[in-house]
Amino acid sequence: MALIQISYCLFILAVKKGLVSVVELLLSNGASPELLEQSTGCTALQISLIQLMNSTSETQIKLYEETSLAILNCADVDVTNCGLSGSSPLQMSILTQKPHITLAIISKASSRLTRSEINEAAKLLDNDGPQAYPHYKDVRVALETFKQATSKEPGDNCDLANHEIKNAVKSETIAKKAQGCESSVSYNAGTMREQAEHFLHFL
Repeated sequence: MALIQISYCLFILAVKKGLVSVVELLLSNGASPELLEQSTGCTALQISLIQLMNSTSETQIKLYEETSLAILNCADVDVTNCGLSGSSPLQMSILTQKPHITLAIISKASSRLTRSEINEAAKLLDNDGPQAYPHYKDVRVALETFKQATSKEPGDNCDLANHEIKNAVKSETIAKKAQGCESSVSYNAGTMREQAEHFLHFL
């Protein structure tokens, strides 16, 4: 309890001074994402995510990823609203063009994501398009594959899914991936994690 109180005080000080994000402060003192959730609460984590959104250093990007995952692990938070135009951690990772974090969220927090959130994230990605977004194809394929893997209806209309992908992306690579969507629907969470980690390997 004492550590939690100290951590909270450090958070207030950091935010007021605007010198360092609470996540960076706590992780640098050996705190885990689980402790971050306990000590600062989800609102503080959301503030930290916004503070880190323009990060460019490898260390800060790692903190961004840890923060996103910690938010998704919060039992009492609405993961569809993280304080930036109502964006979720997944959507924020796309808005800030951090494909590594997008794929990490898909890989590590799959149980908290819904098909509708994946659809919204895909729309954001398509707004940037393949010319503007780094590793666009890898992220788009991962999103679509995950959406099929989380289908609540095993008999999902595969032809319709193919049609939507072709219209949205106009990519032969992704269209070919879509042709196997019947098998994608039956992917289990373990297979999806492996596929996401495969994408991460090439980034």
